[in-house]
Amino acid sequence: NDKQQIQFKTHKSGEHHYNRVELGNFIKNLKYPLYFLDFESYNTAIPLYNGLKPYQQVPFQFSLHTIDKKGAKAKHHSFIAEGSEDPRQEFLKELKKVLGEKGSVVVYNQAFEQTVLKKLAEYFPLYQKWVESINARMVDLLVPFRNFAYYHPKQRGSASIKYVLPVLTGVTYEDF
Repeated sequence: NDKQQIQFKTHKSGEHHYNRVELGNFIKNLKYPLYFLDFESYNTAIPLYNGLKPYQQVPFQFSLHTIDKKGAKAKHHSFIAEGSEDPRQEFLKELKKVLGEKGSVVVYNQAFEQTVLKKLAEYFPLYQKWVESINARMVDLLVPFRNFAYYHPKQRGSASIKYVLPVLTGVTYEDF
């Protein structure tokens, strides 16, 4: 298929592949301010807090970089829960403080972030409309790599950020 042809050609040549039109369209659809969001969570077989099911994700940390307009420097915001209390409501409260009401919320693998946020909103209904608005603004950075709009042979067929990051930046997870 087309993706296999791209892989074959790049592995043979050692050169990367990119689709300028597809990448351009992806970038054109981003709306400022840009919010680059990543969060961490854990899950347990036995729920630790009320309202959880076995293995349900509990977010406890986020990192957010905001770029207000083209050419502006990124601002960093972060949160990490402290202690042994349920971190979910504090997580939502702190995230709401730093995520504006307009602009693209860029994530890698949006299904995960959207699912976690949706489950939070179910338990904390005061955040329901806000979470729906965030999920509606989410843009998945995984898409251009999964669709082979950009591909490098060092990705070895994967669109995982663990393969994409070193190809684009020269930095690996081991460097952190």
